[in-house]
Amino acid sequence: MPSIETKPVEDTISKVNDELAVGSDLQFQHKWWRFTHALWIFFGCVIVADLLGCFGRGPLANATAQTNDRTIQVKYERIERYAAPSILRIDFGPTAIHEGKIQFWVGESVIKALGAQRFIPQPEKSVVGQDGISYTFPCPDSPRR
Repeated sequence: MPSIETKPVEDTISKVNDELAVGSDLQFQHKWWRFTHALWIFFGCVIVADLLGCFGRGPLANATAQTNDRTIQVKYERIERYAAPSILRIDFGPTAIHEGKIQFWVGESVIKALGAQRFIPQPEKSVVGQDGISYTFPCPDSPRR
């Protein structure tokens, strides 16, 4: 077997107290500090955006729409998460009540896009038509909030 010639490893980096080789690349360190600082700012902004509801379930994600006469008010989530249930709340004013009932029609396009998994309270009657579903809800004489 041929012998392999070895030579000692030489450090080009100066030693501190003749014990430890210390090297520094100040230019790289400044770039790294800027990078980590930018990352902290980015992740801080993501956390603040999440707390505000930019990714759903927060104050910025909730919205309200209503008719001009305030007969119907709809509270919904402006931002929804994939495969997560969402809540659509519809409040009816006193002028929407006729003979102790409220009738509400939902178009087929809305049902296909959003679905209708559960109603609270349950409708007294639902009738499927060609273009959607008509729901009838019992309502006391004076609306409650």
